[in-house]
Amino acid sequence: MADTKLRSWLLFHCGKESWQVQEYDSLFANRQPATRSAGLAEARRVWEVWRDLQKRPRACRFGPGAQKAIKRGLKEADADSLILLVQYAYKGDDAAPRFWRGENAQKATFLGLDNLFRSEKIPARLQLALAWQERQKQREHASGDGTDLGPLARYRKGRNK
Repeated sequence: MADTKLRSWLLFHCGKESWQVQEYDSLFANRQPATRSAGLAEARRVWEVWRDLQKRPRACRFGPGAQKAIKRGLKEADADSLILLVQYAYKGDDAAPRFWRGENAQKATFLGLDNLFRSEKIPARLQLALAWQERQKQREHASGDGTDLGPLARYRKGRNK
């Protein structure tokens, strides 16, 4: 608070282009506590993954509401876990993600950051997302390239042994 008052005083008394204001800006203006900037960077990383999965990503903004929802989620889990949860919500084929994507009686979607990162629901949702991730890894490992050729391919593979 005192820093902003000092800068305001310098602007008023010395002018915008004065060496005093420039010196102040070089010393203090970009100074942020490391934890705050690191937390904001993590929140932005989560938001970017969520944004890229939207129908209109250019319409999404990293505003105070999005930051608040993600920071609430970051209190419960790390950024990588939240990113996994977002990917699960948009790409998973389980009942919960399909419900969130609109396969419900109301035909409503529940993919907003405020819904996905509800504090009381994050642990259970992360368990579902981790199980989904494990199934994805097993599926990729089984065929080598991520494709599943179906039961006939598994039958042939077992028969050639």
